Amino acid sequence: MSDGPGDPWEGWLPAELDPDTEHFKWGWNEADGEAVWPVGGPGDGWPGHAEQLEAAWGRGRRAGDALGAAEHLPARGAEPAVVTIYGYYGGQVPGAVIDWFQQAFPDAQMRLVGSE
Repeated sequence: MSDGPGDPWEGWLPAELDPDTEHFKWGWNEADGEAVWPVGGPGDGWPGHAEQLEAAWGRGRRAGDALGAAEHLPARGAEPAVVTIYGYYGGQVPGAVIDWFQQAFPDAQMRLVGSE
């Protein structure tokens, strides 16, 4: 994938996605702590979990790690800002990840969703 003119992904955004929504991925484990990063691009965003966790932790996913994604939708009129945090593979969202989003978006309502 190129970054220059003619990049097929430049300006990519599915019609159903709100352009004001910020997208994130996260990873957590007790030994190394949480990692949260913004994503962009096609599918569920780039960079992926494998690349980002290798950079943050010096390793890939292991048993006991929790992975997920999140979206921040800013407030609109009378509607409050909302952060929806997804746990992948039906996993729970760890408290440290929730804390990160509460600190990053203190005025937002938090919604947790387990993924199957």
